[in-house]
Amino acid sequence: PVAYHKQSLANLAAAVAATGRDCATIVDTRGREMSLARPATLNADGWPVLTGEVSVASGATITVVPASSGAAFSASVFPLSYAGLAAAVAKGDQLFVGRYLVNGAEESSLYLEVSAVEGDSVVCTALNEATLSGMLTVIHSDSSSSGGMSIFQAGLPLFDDVDLPALAEIGAAHPIDFLALTYTCSAADVGAARAALDAAGLASTKIIAKVENRQGLHAFAEVAEAADAVMLSRGNLGLDVPPSKVAAIQKAAVTTCNLLGKPVIITRLVDTMVAAPRCTRAEATDVANAVLDGVDGLMLGAETLRGASPAATVATVQSIAHQAELAFDHGAHFEALMVAQMQAEVEA
Repeated sequence: PVAYHKQSLANLAAAVAATGRDCATIVDTRGREMSLARPATLNADGWPVLTGEVSVASGATITVVPASSGAAFSASVFPLSYAGLAAAVAKGDQLFVGRYLVNGAEESSLYLEVSAVEGDSVVCTALNEATLSGMLTVIHSDSSSSGGMSIFQAGLPLFDDVDLPALAEIGAAHPIDFLALTYTCSAADVGAARAALDAAGLASTKIIAKVENRQGLHAFAEVAEAADAVMLSRGNLGLDVPPSKVAAIQKAAVTTCNLLGKPVIITRLVDTMVAAPRCTRAEATDVANAVLDGVDGLMLGAETLRGASPAATVATVQSIAHQAELAFDHGAHFEALMVAQMQAEVEA
């Protein structure tokens, strides 16, 4: 709800004034995200709360239907916010269903395979057992010659029906430094977002292009060139590309942004600290290596949204980054960028 976010920004302004530390604000969009319709209530702060959970058995049949049908969410019927899914999928495609800001490895992660399309309904088979709770998002992976790319993503509206009115209302009350553009798939998306922000009176708001699927990767250079900054949304991206390619993709993307002089941010840092007071050695190494590769920003998500120790999480990631910066070889990094640039020019 807009009122909740306005209060959050008011709290941030008070914290900035009290601590004397500047903090830029980033407002995300819902845009092309797909979610399941579940009954919700508002808590005392005005934030939607979804209670209860649904267990799904491996091999179970689940039918995904448009939320506009009025069907109730259950273990066998999933009402989806996007009405055009049936026209975009085919038998053999996969759908991922998981709690908002998950990485696909949690118990709440469900993988479905499309077995049939019947009118505007998509009949699926559960490939694993899962217990679903909280706000649930859906990601589509095409099994055809597109190589697993969610080919219909670019056909979804860049902004949904609440995005632009909410941005205008929030922006009128508090400055919005950056807009995080969900599922950016092309430079044209960035241009459309720029025009929309200007029309909403937010001409000074910069655009962070969120690259979250293969479409965004295929157009990465043009997206990075058009945007003010880039965010590698590693949670969604990791569900759309093979795990074996994630590291190479990140390094190539970071190098591209460094060459263009565009800030680059990565997400999904210390997922363990959603429940645990300490991160794993692998997570600490991942964060440090990202800094050494030239990443400019580190974005926490589930760790601070619903984590058990949000303040400790921030302190942990900050400490790892500072230690990595002490070992950062600016000369070697510059030379590596120059070599990459020369190779790119030769290939061109």
